[in-house]
Amino acid sequence: MELLVSIAVFVMLGMLLITLLRGGVDLWERGESRRDAYERSAILFDALRADITCATVHRDFDAAGIYPNFTCLPDSKGRPILFFTRVGIVPRQDPIAAPKGTVDAAATTFFAAPDTMKRHEIIYFFDPDSSRGRLYRSQFALNNDYGLKMPLDVFTRPDWIAANASLLMDGVLYLNFRFWSQKTAAWNPQQGEEGPENRWDSTRFRDREFEFCRKALKANDPLDDILPRRVEIVLTIERPTNPGSAFSKLRADIGDATTDIPADLLRTFPDGPGLAKIDDEWISYESRSGSGLSGVKRGLRGTRDEPHKAGAALRFGETFTLVVPIPAYKDDPNP
Repeated sequence: MELLVSIAVFVMLGMLLITLLRGGVDLWERGESRRDAYERSAILFDALRADITCATVHRDFDAAGIYPNFTCLPDSKGRPILFFTRVGIVPRQDPIAAPKGTVDAAATTFFAAPDTMKRHEIIYFFDPDSSRGRLYRSQFALNNDYGLKMPLDVFTRPDWIAANASLLMDGVLYLNFRFWSQKTAAWNPQQGEEGPENRWDSTRFRDREFEFCRKALKANDPLDDILPRRVEIVLTIERPTNPGSAFSKLRADIGDATTDIPADLLRTFPDGPGLAKIDDEWISYESRSGSGLSGVKRGLRGTRDEPHKAGAALRFGETFTLVVPIPAYKDDPNP
């Protein structure tokens, strides 16, 4: 009898220990995945900040037809394509001898003027395969092939991407830009307030949906171009990001109006309320349980509610927001 009681006590203690260990492992996994997301977001934000703060558009008329620009348009899947001109990095300045004829030339030293007019075209865009979440960056010397003449179909061509772009980061579930114009009163406006712009076209000629578009303007006149004052960047980094990791998935087919979603969820899946992505569709949910998600709202973040097959992945991540000022902003003088 005593032996049976002792065995029962040891079994209970073992079960309690297993429960505590499992809870500790879950907590550690969540912490590690969040740490990874924070580090990756910091890397991406640093790259975007370095480029955007150096954006420029103003330049005197160029006889060769080369003009700085700043444009943000959605691709075929609603993801942003951001391309703009930035001032190049100023090279090191070396001392040079004074020009001939300078008073006391032997005692005078000059420094070479930096190449402050050197400019580059910077492009951020996503991989055509949206399941990869790959964000690319391209950089070109400012020339006749880019700027206003940049063809948008090249971002769907794997050969062009391989030859002209570098992978900046994978696991980017969501990236969105909003632009503070001279009319903007708040990022999240209340009644009667002007909000930010969701797209931008510095030429004010090419994008007919842009708020400041003016059909009477010339596309090749940089003097009437405008640049936003600030850019808000909203970023969602997937977790977990380890190759070969298991993922949450649908247990059955769902329609475009389903609000209770049956799913097999990872232990690290957030309890809610939260956001998740099924294929290309973003959803929100109020709570999770062993059988799936409840209180679901469909078609968020500019996506459409659509049917999904059993086995489709439910992906989630950490969301971060950064506001970057543009020192060289330029308002419309005649709004």
